[in-house]
Amino acid sequence: MKVIVIVVSKRSGPILTLGSYAKDCGYEIVILADPDVFPEHAARYLGIHNVYQGGKGIGPQTIAAYELAADLGADYWVRLDDDLPPKTFVDKHGYIDDLNYVIEELQYCVEETKTGFAGLANSTNKSWLKEGYSRTWGMIHGGCNIARPSREGWKYTHPELPRNGDVWRSAAHRLEDGAVGRVQHIGFDKSLSTLNVSTLPTDDASTEKARDMILDQFGKHGVVAFKGWREIGGKRFPDWHMVRGKNYRQKP
Repeated sequence: MKVIVIVVSKRSGPILTLGSYAKDCGYEIVILADPDVFPEHAARYLGIHNVYQGGKGIGPQTIAAYELAADLGADYWVRLDDDLPPKTFVDKHGYIDDLNYVIEELQYCVEETKTGFAGLANSTNKSWLKEGYSRTWGMIHGGCNIARPSREGWKYTHPELPRNGDVWRSAAHRLEDGAVGRVQHIGFDKSLSTLNVSTLPTDDASTEKARDMILDQFGKHGVVAFKGWREIGGKRFPDWHMVRGKNYRQKP
């Protein structure tokens, strides 16, 4: 099975994720750069990693990632945010420095659960982490996940979606496979990022547009629900809940 890592980047360099995890990674790592930072990343990283120009915004970037992975002949691709510091990954024994191990576990997960999209546990509380791999109806975090490539990336994210790409992708893959996959014994801690400032639009118009687009696409299928608004840092964001619903299949 060929697996590639795509670091999706909107931020100026150096890319924190590469400094944290690339040195001993045995998988091919490519950078998919927003047009605004493509020249900088190409100048800095070409010769070390392949750098491709992606789209502008979460929708076009995600579509480009699915299609790039297909063009590169991958069986699966692992998406990493560009701002992951050391100690992002954790299991019951402590922090995980070995990205190879995390990727291998994601591979095992999609194979065992027979899903096209899988991620890590939503908690880094060691006492809450379980064992093995599960099919789930829950949301897969956008910061680290594995997915099947596709030359029709629009099936998994709308090109005009301004934010909440993880919600859209989780719902889309759920409708396709009846579930998504979860590595239950590895947690993902995005709160540690020293660049913990979103590159996605946070204005009311963008958050409302994302809410409406997701509800229009998936509300009728009963896989995701909007539970109102929550406030973070003086801005409001949709409170999304993935729903078990009739589509969920515990077994493939």
